[in-house]
Amino acid sequence: MARYALTTYQRDGQSRVGIVVDGRVVDCLESWDELLGAPPFSQAYPIHEMLSALEEVHPRLEELADKLADGSRPAVEEAALSAPILYPPVIYCAAANYKAHAKEMGGEAVEEDPAKPYFFLKIPHQCVIGPGETVRIPKNSDKVDWEAELAVVVGKGGADIPVERALDHAAGYTILNDISSRDRNFRPDWKFKYDWFGGKCAPTFAPLGPHIVPTAYIDDPNNLGLKLWVNDDLMQDANTQDMIFNVQEQIAYLSTMVTLSAGDVIATGTPEGVGMGRGIFLKPGDTVTIEVEGVGRLVNPVGR
Repeated sequence: MARYALTTYQRDGQSRVGIVVDGRVVDCLESWDELLGAPPFSQAYPIHEMLSALEEVHPRLEELADKLADGSRPAVEEAALSAPILYPPVIYCAAANYKAHAKEMGGEAVEEDPAKPYFFLKIPHQCVIGPGETVRIPKNSDKVDWEAELAVVVGKGGADIPVERALDHAAGYTILNDISSRDRNFRPDWKFKYDWFGGKCAPTFAPLGPHIVPTAYIDDPNNLGLKLWVNDDLMQDANTQDMIFNVQEQIAYLSTMVTLSAGDVIATGTPEGVGMGRGIFLKPGDTVTIEVEGVGRLVNPVGR
């Protein structure tokens, strides 16, 4: 049985769902209609609907992938590809979810694990860009940093989800680069010194992609290699098994605070190796490359 992933591309000013088979992207619903009969989706861009029903339609998508494996259908031009979800309803980002990263950011060892995860938000329509799109350094920032993260894409929504059933609510996995403006992340003029909005929510600050790999193809999201390069320099090299709170625990915790929805993205935290700890930051002309084992490779240039 051929494997597949889901992504998004642009055609005639509209977002369309693409299915990725053997590295080729073709239109998902048109191929479904021609090869399997009328698809069970009513919208032109039903990505959230597909994600919410992925467990049920997964066998049909595998059947479609088998039929597309011969390469006979025309591929989507690479220039038309975008982030796999335009746009997630919410992007939840786990802060300091790797001990070594917490140490490099705060300068102090983490002696005890916290009782609960810590999350902040990014603004999807402002922040999300796709593979190959440019991360823009804001005019009022000189310390823009990288953070490679495994991202969980919610399928079946819900609230008060038990940990042992948390992965039932995940449709798949992708990659998110939690771009951070370190010099806008602190407010010395306020008693509360952290400014998550200022540091995390600038336009282009959430590169996402390259596609969504269904959970069926990832045996254990808590044991995946994760690497990030700036140009040719390897900056981050870790494994998701080093997370303080694993994927299931993060999903379950968030669902006690909010009702999760199809298409929500949960960025699960970044390991050590960010620029802040080294005193180096992104500059125009750089290229950031992230690889997550089994999920893919996300590449973005940097500019002003």
